[in-house]
Amino acid sequence: MYNERDIKFSKNGDIVLKGGDFDVTKGTESLEQDVYNRAKTNNPDWYLHDGIGADLEDLRGEPNTREVGERGASSLFSALTYGDRINAYDVKVRPVPTKANEITLYTFINTGESKPLMMPFKVNLE
Repeated sequence: MYNERDIKFSKNGDIVLKGGDFDVTKGTESLEQDVYNRAKTNNPDWYLHDGIGADLEDLRGEPNTREVGERGASSLFSALTYGDRINAYDVKVRPVPTKANEITLYTFINTGESKPLMMPFKVNLE
């Protein structure tokens, strides 16, 4: 389920070419791309999918509190499970204050491998 193939994109959203052709994802790279895109997207950027973005930019200006961290974790969890892209039982998001004005959302996804996929997302609250 999490080893799908897709066209490979850079972090900037550019298509990656290999030998003049589209490069494709391998292993969990497609999942990683989707997780990254959903974490970095604000609604309604994808107007056909109004729940796909985590809206983490909405946390800017908020204090670095447990409640704000939990709100960010909940928002990211909802974005990742939107449209059943990731099974809710396979994902955990843990907010950790990492600086005075920063929360890191440590995201763990059970992909069936021996170790979960772990992707941290830093949220600048300033």
